[in-house]
Amino acid sequence: MCRLFFFFSFKLRFSIASCFSSHPQAVFLLNCFHRICSLLDSFTITNDRLEMIEAQMDAHIDTLMNAQAQYLGNNTGLSDVLLAFQTWQSQGSAAPMSDFPGLNESAILSALASFDDFLASADIDILPQGVHLHSASVRQKVRNGAVDMLCATLDEFKIECLKGENGYSNGIVKWDTQQIKTLLL
Repeated sequence: MCRLFFFFSFKLRFSIASCFSSHPQAVFLLNCFHRICSLLDSFTITNDRLEMIEAQMDAHIDTLMNAQAQYLGNNTGLSDVLLAFQTWQSQGSAAPMSDFPGLNESAILSALASFDDFLASADIDILPQGVHLHSASVRQKVRNGAVDMLCATLDEFKIECLKGENGYSNGIVKWDTQQIKTLLL
């Protein structure tokens, strides 16, 4: 009887979830899976199913982490510069970074000023769909993962900006990613 209930419950939830776009769908399914896990936690015979559900939850958490990192990048004012930086990296980084479109010193300084303004408010925005996550631990996991992703990209960016061959003045990027992480978390 219990198996039959779970089967129809899963089938119904997946059919409802298919009506959403990827981010709301991830939130909806995470909420469903979280409730199912809470229920199954009390039964020892369901460990295999619980592991399968947790693996699916991790996949949806990754989807939301990527979306949250992109959302953060857009709100910090660094999105154009970071996109140009990633394009420069993907093209082999042969020419100096300062010669690449969108990575000249004035564009970077403008983006850094926007980033400083964002950090001054020190209030991390969460994806609009993220506020609907029922689990605070899942919400925090998404937030931590997104901030880690953003900080890793910022670290790479800072390292390249400080290399003399990339054509920037000394000390163009002054932030410490550990301080940024502290402010955003």
